[in-house]
Formats: sequence, structure tokens, C-alpha cells
Amino acid sequence: MSNKDGWVDDYTISIGWCTDDVLELVRMRNMNRLSDDIPKEKLTLDECKEVLARCLRGHDANHGITWDTLDFHIDDIIKEKDK
Repeated sequence: MSNKDGWVDDYTISIGWCTDDVLELVRMRNMNRLSDDIPKEKLTLDECKEVLARCLRGHDANHGITWDTLDFHIDDIIKEKDK
């Protein structure tokens, strides 16, 4: 586990994403809706964990995990819920 500055030990860093990050992005997406007629998006804690799991499974060190990566997986999970 890393400490506050991101160092795990003298030779290793760790950059982490958490479910709070996913929830914050959903909150921001809801604030940026173009119309009140568009329903607010909601994710459960388990769905937030699935967003992170998909990011981990598809991780490419050349591109990293960004807010756009989280956004992509949130879109997928919301689409799957609406089916």
C-alpha cells in the first residue's frame, strides 16, 4: 500500500483510483447535463467497483488510466443497465 505521496517503497510508486473518483465523475456528468429532461445518472458502489475493474483489465501502460477511461466504462455500464 502506498503512503500519501504515492511511494510504496524506495523504488516503487503507485497511482490509485477509487470508487469516490468514479462517483465524483458521475456527479460532474450530472451537473453538465444539457437539459433537466435528461435523467440523472446513478451508479451503485458495486457498479463503481466494476468501472475500476474494467479499467484494470484493460489497462495499457502506454496510455494509463485517465478520467476519459473512467468515462468510457461508466458509459458502458449505464448502457448495459438500460437494456
